[in-house]
Amino acid sequence: MKLKGIAGKGAGKAGEMVFSVFRGEQVVRWMPKSVKNPNTERQQLSRAKFKIAVDWSRVLNDGLAVGYSGVKTQTLSARNEFVKRLIPTSSGIITGTNPNDLQVDITLMQISRGNLPTPQLGQAKSTEALHVNIPVDGVPAIPSQYGPGEYGVVVVVLQPDTMRAVTKQIKPTAGTPLSIAVPADWSGMDVHVYGFGKVIPNAKNGILSATEPWMYPSEASATEYLGSVSII
Repeated sequence: MKLKGIAGKGAGKAGEMVFSVFRGEQVVRWMPKSVKNPNTERQQLSRAKFKIAVDWSRVLNDGLAVGYSGVKTQTLSARNEFVKRLIPTSSGIITGTNPNDLQVDITLMQISRGNLPTPQLGQAKSTEALHVNIPVDGVPAIPSQYGPGEYGVVVVVLQPDTMRAVTKQIKPTAGTPLSIAVPADWSGMDVHVYGFGKVIPNAKNGILSATEPWMYPSEASATEYLGSVSII
């Protein structure tokens, strides 16, 4: 805070105020109050929730980079946007009052954010070895305000026990099931499957490469949870 109308300028402390001179102006700041107990139960709970959210953001990083590309800001990355929405109690994702025994409902996690129509996908299955298979019932039209471009689908397959995920970007065709390969050591393991839509912008003047359109800040849909399956 700048002070005006006082005689003379100088630096020093007076009670809780600290005086200094900045660019010829007298400036005063208040000393931060000491915290008697910086490790209260509430603070422990907040830190535990934050750590969980950050850990999941690392696991889902590839999907988040695409799913939040249209809403991330200059100050918040895609992962930070995800963390910000995961922590609040109102989200219902991280629950509990004991910092050492928090529960995470991974079926509610939103790996994308946007207003594009959600993809018309069926429930995930595993009908071929080391693959997740998803029926495609239809491909939504892209509203004019989000075009021009093609409708793409991003599928994220999450194996929570090993904290690993596979992200696949696909241009869907109605009636042709999606097939997503998973690592060989996932055989017999349960996975959770998510899908969301994404506008793939048309390449202009050769600026966008084959992979860059997925990362372009275009509109995405909300995430649709496609169920849990056991990998054969």
